[in-house]
Parts: sequence; C-alpha cells; structure tokens
Amino acid sequence: MFLKRVRVKKPGQEVFKSEFSEYIKAEELYVGAKVNVNGYLFFLVNADEYTLNYMERNSDKFPLSNIEFVIQKLKEEECKSRELKQVFTAADCMHTKMVDFNTFREIMMNLTVGKLTDQEVITIARRYRVPEDPCPHRNVLVAQAHEQLKKNAFENFERLIAMCVYEDREKKKVLPSKDIKRLCKSSRLPLNEDLLGSLLSGFEDSEKQINYESFFCALNWRVNPVPELEVASYIKERCEDEWLGMPSPIPVKYIYYLNLLKDVFGVDE
Repeated sequence: MFLKRVRVKKPGQEVFKSEFSEYIKAEELYVGAKVNVNGYLFFLVNADEYTLNYMERNSDKFPLSNIEFVIQKLKEEECKSRELKQVFTAADCMHTKMVDFNTFREIMMNLTVGKLTDQEVITIARRYRVPEDPCPHRNVLVAQAHEQLKKNAFENFERLIAMCVYEDREKKKVLPSKDIKRLCKSSRLPLNEDLLGSLLSGFEDSEKQINYESFFCALNWRVNPVPELEVASYIKERCEDEWLGMPSPIPVKYIYYLNLLKDVFGVDE
C-alpha cells in the first residue's frame, strides 16, 4: 500500500518546530492540481462523478466547483467574447451549437491563457452539458451484448428461460425486472452492470415486467444474430500523464457552447 488513510504534511516544513505542522487540505485537491505527497509529485487528471457532485454541493469549500464563481471569472474576459464565438463557430462545422469536451477544453484553456484550471473547465462543461440519451436504441444494446457473450462463449439461454418458467408460477410469461436480473447474476451472465441494466430497462413494460422468452431469445447470439454495429468509441480526454497507459474518461461528452456565451457575454446567435 502506497499510502493509508492519514493526513499528509505539506513539503518543506521543519521536523522540529514550535508551530503546528501544515497538512494538505481537501480543497487543495482538484483536477489540474499538482500535489506533493511525501516527496512524490502527483498531477490530478480527473475525478469520478461522486467526487464532482460532492464538490459542487459543497462549493463553499471547493470554489473551483462553484459555477457562479467560475462564470464571474469568465466575465472578466469579455474583451475576448467575439474571438471565443468565432473559434467555437469554426470548430462547429455542422452548426450544431455544441462541441465535444476535448475541443471545448482546448478552446477555453487557450483563449483564457491559463486563467482557468481544469476543474473550472469541468464545472462549466457539466453545467452546459448536452444531456445524454439515458437508454440507447435497443438494437445497439443487443449488439453490444452479443459481442460480450460471444467473447465468453456463453450459450446457456435455454437454461435461463427454464429457470424463469419455474419462477413464473402464474404462467404469465413475464417476471419482474429485478428477478430476471437476479437470475442473470446467479447464472454468471457475462455482461457488465451498466449494459445489463440498460437492456433490462429496454425490455421491461410499464409495470417493470419483462417477457423473459423475448429477452433471452434476443440475447441468444447464435440463434438470433444481429448485424455487427460500429459502436462509437468512448472519447477519452487527452492528458499528459496516463494511468497504466489509458487516458482518463471525459467528464461529459458534448457542451452547448452557445448557451454559455449567451449567459456570460450576452452573445446572440
């Protein structure tokens, strides 16, 4: 273990002194910060959803996650409002009024000349994010499931259906979504939690019941193959330091830049 849960002293302090030692505080840990931990220098490249939410809910302690504070900093750059709009418009060749996170970050960092931290850019991006489709098209989900099931050579679909029939005491050919999920887990269906949850949501009716025969027949990649779909690769954030060679996942995918410019500078379309 590199470091257990303990307070970490700031570097450069005398060992024996009359004053109390200074320790690294939570508010000093933000995306883009460099932290010296016992002589090891860390560059914080990202934070998970729980952490970002916590920082936004407690923005009095984490001002870089305070959207009002960050917007006020942007308003101080009003002289660059026209240039910002021109650069965003040039990047938005399809006139969608939105850009991907990598483009957004690059533009904001370049035109504010280092006045914004990565944490503040993420704060803005999260406020003006484009809502993601909570449930992608069912065929896409099934295609993704087939890919994972093929890789694991999983074919116990008839057994799963038989288990459902056994639990379907009223012979309605449907079971609650939570029960089917439980059976999938007990049978070690090799699908990750997110994909399985999305599939169950896509097949359940208004009463959260699922026709189990239809569900497992759709997953049976050998009997009911679907055309392979080119799934858009998950955009990764470019960062200088990469953990185990893999870039950090971006905090949001797309941002409505025009809404931001309107709120900050009153820029019209």
